[in-house]
Amino acid sequence: MRGKSDREELVKSVLTGGTNEPAEVAVGVLIIVYRFRNNLHHGLKWAYGIQGQREKFEQSNAVLTGVMEM
Repeated sequence: MRGKSDREELVKSVLTGGTNEPAEVAVGVLIIVYRFRNNLHHGLKWAYGIQGQREKFEQSNAVLTGVMEM
């Protein structure tokens, strides 16, 4: 179930290049990382580990590390 915090229209705009505003892109990327993390750790993917998801997992971690270093 998706909530208001998913900002679906903003994420779509970021993914399709509809916005290149740095703050909007940052928010969109962080929402994607958050949703990926939740799906990976709490969804069906957890049943078989991160098979086929390693690159996304590593990229998500790099994004989060970069944000924490700011």
